[in-house]
Amino acid sequence: MTKEKKSHSVTPFYRALWFYVVLFWVLISIVCFFPSWFTSKTILDRDFSNTGEIGDTIGGIMTPFIAIIGAFVTFIAFWVQYEANRSQRKDIQIERFENNFYEMLKIHRDNVAEMKMSTNYLNKKYFQNFFLS
Repeated sequence: MTKEKKSHSVTPFYRALWFYVVLFWVLISIVCFFPSWFTSKTILDRDFSNTGEIGDTIGGIMTPFIAIIGAFVTFIAFWVQYEANRSQRKDIQIERFENNFYEMLKIHRDNVAEMKMSTNYLNKKYFQNFFLS
């Protein structure tokens, strides 16, 4: 039952990641409407279409927003990479422990297999005879 709970639960990292992805798409959606908002008359009666070429105006006004979104996406990419590295580090530690454990188990089995009494008792029979006598 704990495995079922664990498989359906969402880690805080993925919850935060989805929050940032949704935030990113909301910002992109808002930025897509900036050209029409900046070139039409606004509530404050400012008309940006008289400030020169319309392309220069839109480019000059929207560039900072696009740069901020680019920096945000770069941050998310680095953050995801950091989390992946941390997860990989944990997996490597577990793998090293398992390798050491199984190597020690193999050495123990080899030691047991090499044990021999002066009589004809080999391997596990050595221990049986040792404890019975």
